[in-house]
Amino acid sequence: MEKKNNSSKLLIGIVIVLVITIFALIGYIVYEKVVTDKTITEKRDNNKNNSLNKDKEEQEENFELAESEKDEISTKISQILFSGSLENYIPKDYDELIKIKFLHNILENSYVSDADKALIALELVSGVKINSDVEQKSEEEVKKIFKNYFGSEWKNVVSDGIGSCPYYTYDATKKLFTAQSACGGTTDTEVILIKDNYQYDGKIASVDLYIALVLPITGTNNAYITKELNPHYNNLDMTQIISTVDLNTNIKLDESNKHKANKFTITFKKADDGSFYFSEIKK
Repeated sequence: MEKKNNSSKLLIGIVIVLVITIFALIGYIVYEKVVTDKTITEKRDNNKNNSLNKDKEEQEENFELAESEKDEISTKISQILFSGSLENYIPKDYDELIKIKFLHNILENSYVSDADKALIALELVSGVKINSDVEQKSEEEVKKIFKNYFGSEWKNVVSDGIGSCPYYTYDATKKLFTAQSACGGTTDTEVILIKDNYQYDGKIASVDLYIALVLPITGTNNAYITKELNPHYNNLDMTQIISTVDLNTNIKLDESNKHKANKFTITFKKADDGSFYFSEIKK
């Protein structure tokens, strides 16, 4: 009887040990699966993040303006600053003296008003000559240019007339702008400038503009280079004079003197169609 009890106890002990072993084994398998799945998930997430970071770094490294894009931005800067005339295109790497009609208020105020934008768009459109002093321009073409340059819809600032030479009026019935040019001559300004440091982050492009004016000194072959953007000959601010130069020499801005001139940063936003439109001017 005693032997039988001992055998039963042994059997029960073995069963208990087996049950414990089975539960331990199941627990280990479950634990191993959880840990393995977690490790795989973490590795997958890390690989995904590393891939995204690599792609982002590659994209940032590849954010560089093509030469054609620099040309577009440079052209638009020239035409915005220099009265919108198609003849006033200045290549992006131009750095020598030019004589040009200069919209100094845009840089003085670091702001392009709706009226400025309208005049620029109007000047950029080639119209139909009615006579030597009168030219008519299509409303559709003007609005198209306005949108391309400034990224927004046309704002009607011409209904009562705008500009001085030429002076623009609008005919709502014919949907035409009329330019009246019989207003006397205009004086060109002598300007030296550099467009430099083209930058692009994938959305915004920026360009540094260095600019100064050249003022011939009456009765001499010399001229002042000044930071004044709208100087008065009878009341020059001598503190703004950068230097005095010989008009017979090659007058220009370069790496040695550009830091003495006015510096502006002009930004453009990239449109969905790939073109760039003006955003702002910062001094």
